[in-house]
Amino acid sequence: MDLVLSGAGSLAEQVYAALRARLEAGTLRAGDRLPASRTLADVLGVSRGVVVGAYERLVAEGYLAARIGDGTRVLFDGSTTRRPAERVRPRGVERLPAVELPIRWDRPSPAALDLRSGLPNTDDFPHAEWARLARRCLGAERRPAFDYPAPGGLPELRSAIAGYLRRQRGFACEPAAVIITGGAQAAFGLALGALLPPASRVAMEDPGYGGFAVAVRAAGHRLVPVALDGEGLCVDLLDRSGAQAVHVTPAHQFPVGTVMSAGRRRALLDWAAERRGRLVVEDDYDSEYRFDGPALEPLKALDADGRVLLVGSFSKTVLPGLRLGFIVADEDRAAELIARAVTLDAGLPTFWQRVVALFIEEGHFERHLRRSRRRNGERRGVVVDAVRARFGRNVRLVGDSAGLHVTLDLGLDRTAEEAVVRLLRERGVRLHVVSDFARSGRWQPGFMLGYSRLDAARLRTAVDLLGAAVDQVNGV
Repeated sequence: MDLVLSGAGSLAEQVYAALRARLEAGTLRAGDRLPASRTLADVLGVSRGVVVGAYERLVAEGYLAARIGDGTRVLFDGSTTRRPAERVRPRGVERLPAVELPIRWDRPSPAALDLRSGLPNTDDFPHAEWARLARRCLGAERRPAFDYPAPGGLPELRSAIAGYLRRQRGFACEPAAVIITGGAQAAFGLALGALLPPASRVAMEDPGYGGFAVAVRAAGHRLVPVALDGEGLCVDLLDRSGAQAVHVTPAHQFPVGTVMSAGRRRALLDWAAERRGRLVVEDDYDSEYRFDGPALEPLKALDADGRVLLVGSFSKTVLPGLRLGFIVADEDRAAELIARAVTLDAGLPTFWQRVVALFIEEGHFERHLRRSRRRNGERRGVVVDAVRARFGRNVRLVGDSAGLHVTLDLGLDRTAEEAVVRLLRERGVRLHVVSDFARSGRWQPGFMLGYSRLDAARLRTAVDLLGAAVDQVNGV
């Protein structure tokens, strides 16, 4: 099958769009059998998962039908008079391009060995203390907990976050500089909509966090992937990209795990200061989980020109379902962000803001972080020891000093890595690879081993299964 990829958007989007165009044009007709996903992936030079995702989406939209033993066949094509219901929309309304979901919604079975990164272990959380604080807000303190939300967020929560950043991160900011958002994802959307001109070029690390790419496209901007090296984002490439803004994860790069060097941090700040209106979005997504010393000072602490927005959330430190985050900005930009936020949703529920404020003010948050850091450090140690025991000391581990995952490079090529992932999926092990988060299509090796939600025995089992799959692929 000859498919021409447009080069616009992710590989998954390009493959989907090319297939759908063939279906709409009628060159693929009802009843035709499509190539096996592995075959088409080899022809296009993409991962099998990209093709599988495109097929699954077209099945869900009614274009294709997949049956065991019969492969994937065309159910609907452009010669058919009946159109899928989702195609009917008001004239003149432009639908946003479909993009991947930024958040992990699915729940694997309890028997699955889930090594995917991104979720904390909620069993580590002090639920009893949380419930006690919630009862207080339902009792004598219920009036302030049920009032309309204040613009920018509950003043007590903004003050509590500023105090925490000062104590634990060595970064002094005023409560007025803190804006409460509906998690980091809402923070990205707010910043991109309020602070950039329409259709701006916005850069991000490649590979990097897909949720930011979602926000860029939803805001109508153009995404520009910029490559990394061992020191972090390549600022010289960023300078040539023509980008107005950039998203970075300097404390623990997602997904690779490297720390941005001091020289590269300074170069990035210089880039931002060179031209009026440039913006750096610093995603501080799991910096609290640092195991070989205190959490790193944020890039924002070095920002003398007000060009950096520090974005944080409580998804990995408190509860992912809480959906509370924050932006730290300079005074002028904070005012712009608050004005924009008020027009969008008029604020977030005061009750949960009040509970989080009490959780921080009374010291529960920092005690919880110390316990959680210790437990995740133990899990990290189990994974590192198991990897060394199974693969020897010649493997390359990246990012094992912080965060909730380590990245393991076993020296496999792309085909072998994809074969290992398929075998692991068949054996109940789920994990990400670094290239899952590549925007440009450039392959980069690495298995991401998330350890926060499994106990020591299950972590060792997962590493053993990884080793067995590698041996099978290598013919050992």
